[in-house]
Amino acid sequence: MKKLIIFALVLVCLVSICIFGLIKFNSNKIDTTTPIFETRNIKSITLFRLPDNIDGVEVPMEYMEEITAWIGTFTVGKKTEDVLCGANMVTFKIEYFDGTVITSGTDTTTIDGVIYYMNKGREPDCINKLFAENNIEE
Repeated sequence: MKKLIIFALVLVCLVSICIFGLIKFNSNKIDTTTPIFETRNIKSITLFRLPDNIDGVEVPMEYMEEITAWIGTFTVGKKTEDVLCGANMVTFKIEYFDGTVITSGTDTTTIDGVIYYMNKGREPDCINKLFAENNIEE
């Protein structure tokens, strides 16, 4: 009888460990609904397009609201192991008023070492205009 009680206790412990392990495993799922980037308290945004705009194009105030709204549509998409050629040709750097700087491509993001495509809204037309104006100046 003693052996049966010990066996039952060990079994309960093992089952508990498995259940807690599954709960922990499921809690690591990536949120695909929340925007990736914070869009409040942005001081400046600089856009880059490879290979031309190595120094970047700073977004003027007249386009800041439109580009900030677009960046706010970026959410985590499908997991990938092979990034398509030409992905992240447009990148951006966001500087916040607290001094934080985030740099990202517009096509993929890496979370905990895993690469995901990003879902996003339509790219604003002003981005092409900014790059075109920058190329004329150079």
